[in-house]
Amino acid sequence: MKKCVKSIKAIFLAVVMAFSGILLFCLPMATGNTGTRDFRSLEVITGKTTVAQSDRLSFSIDEIGHFTLKNNHTGYRWNSCPADLEKDRKTIGINRMNFQSEIVVDYVYKDTYGNTSSYEKMSLPGLDAVENKAVTVYRTENGAIVTYDFFSICASVSVEYTVKDDCFSARILGDSVLEGKQFKKKTAKTATKEQRETMQESYIISIWLLPAFGAGKEGDTGFVFVPDGCGAYMNYRPVSYAAENISIPVYGSELTIDKPDTGDTSITRPAKAYFPMFAISQNGNGLMAVVGEGEALSSVKTYKTSRANAYTGISAQINYRVVDRTSIGNRSVQGVSYLPHFFDAEIAYRFYDSELSFGGIAQCYRELLTKEGKLTKRECDPAVSLTVLGAMDIDSHHLGIPGKKVTALTTYEEAGKIIDDFQKATGSTLAVNYIGWTNNGIGNKKVTNTAKPIAVLGGKKGLARLLEKAKKKDTPVYLDADLLTFKSAGNSLSKLGDSVKTTFDKPYIRKKYSYSTFQFEETGILSVSVPGFEKTFAGYMKSLAKTDKITGVSFNSLSSMLYSNFDNKKYTSRSDLLAAYRKRLSGTDKKVSAKDAFSYMWQFADRIYEAPSVSSRQMIYDGEVPMYQMIVRGLLAVTSPAINSSSNRRNVFLRAVETGSELCFTVMNEDSEIVSGTDYDTYYGTTASVVLKTAAAMYGEYKELLGKIADSIITEYTVLQTGVNRVTYSNGIKVYVNYTQTEYHTKDGITVPANGFYYREKKV
Repeated sequence: MKKCVKSIKAIFLAVVMAFSGILLFCLPMATGNTGTRDFRSLEVITGKTTVAQSDRLSFSIDEIGHFTLKNNHTGYRWNSCPADLEKDRKTIGINRMNFQSEIVVDYVYKDTYGNTSSYEKMSLPGLDAVENKAVTVYRTENGAIVTYDFFSICASVSVEYTVKDDCFSARILGDSVLEGKQFKKKTAKTATKEQRETMQESYIISIWLLPAFGAGKEGDTGFVFVPDGCGAYMNYRPVSYAAENISIPVYGSELTIDKPDTGDTSITRPAKAYFPMFAISQNGNGLMAVVGEGEALSSVKTYKTSRANAYTGISAQINYRVVDRTSIGNRSVQGVSYLPHFFDAEIAYRFYDSELSFGGIAQCYRELLTKEGKLTKRECDPAVSLTVLGAMDIDSHHLGIPGKKVTALTTYEEAGKIIDDFQKATGSTLAVNYIGWTNNGIGNKKVTNTAKPIAVLGGKKGLARLLEKAKKKDTPVYLDADLLTFKSAGNSLSKLGDSVKTTFDKPYIRKKYSYSTFQFEETGILSVSVPGFEKTFAGYMKSLAKTDKITGVSFNSLSSMLYSNFDNKKYTSRSDLLAAYRKRLSGTDKKVSAKDAFSYMWQFADRIYEAPSVSSRQMIYDGEVPMYQMIVRGLLAVTSPAINSSSNRRNVFLRAVETGSELCFTVMNEDSEIVSGTDYDTYYGTTASVVLKTAAAMYGEYKELLGKIADSIITEYTVLQTGVNRVTYSNGIKVYVNYTQTEYHTKDGITVPANGFYYREKKV
């Protein structure tokens, strides 16, 4: 009876507070870990001590967690915090606090009922624990463990540093992260009266690890490499404005976020990291960092020397929870995602005795991925790559009643004719990514779980004839299947039971925005859960196995979609979905292509369609570098973005030449006017007969060079001046690309035409 009365009081209080403007949203939350690791047997460090050494590295740390890594070969010192920060008068405010800290914790407070409220997300640097004498440093066999107690937010975080050979590892120990009651239990006998009085329970949202490690300042030489899009870089020259920190989510942003129908309609390119690596080249020394465990739930944070900050740097942040908002009536309500437990997360740093060039970074990362089995050489002949549009479920009327009709854009027979026409016009081998060939065509109505050819395109016999023709012409055909999204229940999946949910325990519904109508589509798109994906993938591959004619498959949705399921009864993280991808893809015996693919697809794909060719072009960047292509080119085939879908086709073409990418075009047999005003109006301008002339002209200009660099690796990338770049290949060929409107003349007599390119072979 007493429990019932308490519950009634709690509900009444929540209602009263909501109507008074304090909005609460209650979600089941993680209670934290039990702190299973016991460090009491370890030696406590009381002063600056060298705790680990290898041939290359010496690791020293003091009693508050500040450390130095010395390169024994060169004598260069990499500091966890800038060595001259005490003398610096430029860096002020939160930047100064963060750069004096090895960790920065983002959090939100909770009330006495365990609810999240309208509090904004806030940050607490490790400096807070230092000033409260709440940091303990323990010596380990190959490094140290640093524990931070944050009394004001009732939380504790432990970070382990380890030196092994040429590698330095910084790891958040997930099972030692404590919150709320667990933290209070840990500190019950040691907390002072003042510390107890400041305690207010909170939820840890993210942990920024080593924010200032390796940060450089004005006057330093070198650059910071940022894995945004194809790649970007910053030098150490300051900007004149107050620059904000940039957060770049690894493998894109969390998709399962509750968004109102009037969500962001910006057409600017979002910042996203296609691979979990960043690097620093500084004063003749270099380091490369790779986010290992926790990669799918991490972001890369970078900042630039500016008015209130004397430093340029980069590091990683681990995102344990998501803070989300939704609307109830005319009020905004906040929620925090469910988290069953904290997990380990690691950044591994590797050090080099010389300043890393762009080519050096690509080589080091490529060698690491090859060693780990995440990147292998695939045999692919240079080709003109086509994305062929099959069928589409578009609006129609029958007897005056509106509905949807599966409409052919390119039948199987017509696809065969397109192959003939493009091969004849270009004189090139082709590679075809055929989308919309199964289920309801482009855009699933029900989730795809069988490889069933669409009757309106020609059925089983029509597809068989297409694949037979393609085989005779040595044209790989990759049949695409979207195994992640659906609009209606069916094919063994339900809308509620097999779709992922937001932090507000309701299905996540994504609505496409049309730039032709400036409206969101009426029906939304659901995303399948991890168990649903496992079941769907198994059924689809079993269906494929019934015919030996299908030798190539495409999983464009898997290539660039990662999301969590915040259903607290069926919670799965992006890491769980990524593990499911890897498990299932490793079992396929088909040739695989991927579109706009994150790096986790590299070990499975033979050809990457529409690889990123630009970054998000943040103001703090000093330039772009095609690191994506520099890492994989020569091992995998990569294509340009669809040239005929671009507003500046010449620039996209020149970028393809610069990166040695295949030319890519999106085509359909029908007049593309058919997609005007539909949800697929981005495919306007893809009529094959029109695109054919552009493809033939561009490939004719590029064919000779592409043949000469077919299997070569890019060894160096040099910016000669703004708009003029030089690429060097492993076979000695140098390619000069000029994006400007005036000729460029090199010192050794080469003239690069305006808006054009020139290449020179290695002198014998």
